[in-house]
Amino acid sequence: MLSPGPNVTITGSGSGADPYVISAAAGSANCDDIRACVCQSAGPGLECGADNKLRVKISGSPGNTVMLDADGGVYGAGGSGGGGLEFVSTQGGSCIGLGGQGTPGSPLTAAPIVDGGDGNLLQCTPNGMRAALAVGGCGLTGDGSPAAPLKLGTGAWSYPCPPTSGEAITCDENGVLRGSPRSGVYFVQDTFTREYANLAVPADTPGAPKLIETRTLDIRNRGSCRVAHVIGEHEVDVQFDLPAGATASYGIQTDAMWFVRNSGPGTTFGTHVQTTKVFDVGTIPPATTITDQLEIRMGRGTGGATYTRIQTFMRYWIFAIL
Repeated sequence: MLSPGPNVTITGSGSGADPYVISAAAGSANCDDIRACVCQSAGPGLECGADNKLRVKISGSPGNTVMLDADGGVYGAGGSGGGGLEFVSTQGGSCIGLGGQGTPGSPLTAAPIVDGGDGNLLQCTPNGMRAALAVGGCGLTGDGSPAAPLKLGTGAWSYPCPPTSGEAITCDENGVLRGSPRSGVYFVQDTFTREYANLAVPADTPGAPKLIETRTLDIRNRGSCRVAHVIGEHEVDVQFDLPAGATASYGIQTDAMWFVRNSGPGTTFGTHVQTTKVFDVGTIPPATTITDQLEIRMGRGTGGATYTRIQTFMRYWIFAIL
């Protein structure tokens, strides 16, 4: 004997003329149970709410523009619609600017950012980035390309010494080419004249003339870079009054320059001659002052010889070329 279970019915007597007919009624599953089961297996990008309804999970990170739109679809602001990836977030740097949204209607673009300040040679050309050099006409050749590199134009060395003997060209702190410091030639002089009331010429021996006057003059190297070489010149003119038979002599420093004797019968007045002495003073460091000295000496005075006037010149040529 057959016994039916839940949702199963049995008809018939089981005979050949009336066989058993077993039927099962269709049951109904519980939807809440199914949703709960599905929610337990949701992967990344999906979530279930308190009602166990499966939905897209929206990120809460700052800057996210994705949302559920009024039509029930997922929406990201800035797209052009139509489904698929419609928006790309971009951020350029200080040298590359990015634009566009990465969509067919607004494709992603990238452009170089060129500094517009003075002196910048970089520019974007149809063939790519290029630093276009504008070559001047004084001392520069080439255009900066591999075939014609930029370089200084030079002439032929026309001296018998090697080129290494030439002065170096340097670059100053402002990027300007500089040659050697400027040379210079200077001249200074001093003139002195004094009258005397017939003072007796000293009777010193020729080897020890007496010092009568001393003159000094400052000589300055005006340049701040070069050593100066100095050539000096002293001139002296002494007037003597000489009675008959009298003698007198004068000198510059310790050098006797002129000796005179009156061999006539009477007194000669204002006898004089101007003498010159040229000498090498030496060198003066840059921006330095030295002092040179002129000494006027007399001697060999006899027979009442006197001097009445002395005139001097001190002259110096300063060559700042070393």
